[in-house]
This record gives sequence, structure tokens and C-alpha cells, in this order.
Amino acid sequence: MMRDLRAMCLRGEVTIDHLNLQVASRSAAHPADLADLFDAALDCQLMLFHKERNAGGCAGDACADFAWVSLRQARNIHHSCTTDPSFI
Repeated sequence: MMRDLRAMCLRGEVTIDHLNLQVASRSAAHPADLADLFDAALDCQLMLFHKERNAGGCAGDACADFAWVSLRQARNIHHSCTTDPSFI
């Protein structure tokens, strides 16, 4: 899925503002798979803003949650926080 999404981003067919993924060790068994995931996020102009080990979701620490956001979305959130006190 990420390869298709990456290609669509590179062709300008899709814009992503926020992406959350849970990565299980069995689906990303090789470090190269994780590198591809992070490269795809960069190609979609996403920045990692949150990661956590998911100890409850998989056997022990076999999973991790990652969240990326676009610079545009980060700016929109920042603007909302600084101009609308009720936002938070």
C-alpha cells in the first residue's frame, strides 16, 4: 500500500495531511521495510510527530505506532492554537 501511495504522492495525484500507522514486526520484518515506509512518508511531504511502542496491541513490544503530519497541517494547527483560545 505504501508503495502505491508513495507513487501517487510523487505524481501529485494525492495530498496527505495526517497519517497514522501501526507497524507489526511480522509486517515489517526487515529494516529496509521500515526505511521504505519512512522514505514514502518523506516523499508525501510528511513529518513524523509521534511514535510509541504498542505494548498492549501485539505480543510485548512487537508493534509500534507512528504518526506523520504535513507542514501545511502543522501550520494550520499552530495558527488555530494561537488565534483561537478555545481551540485547546
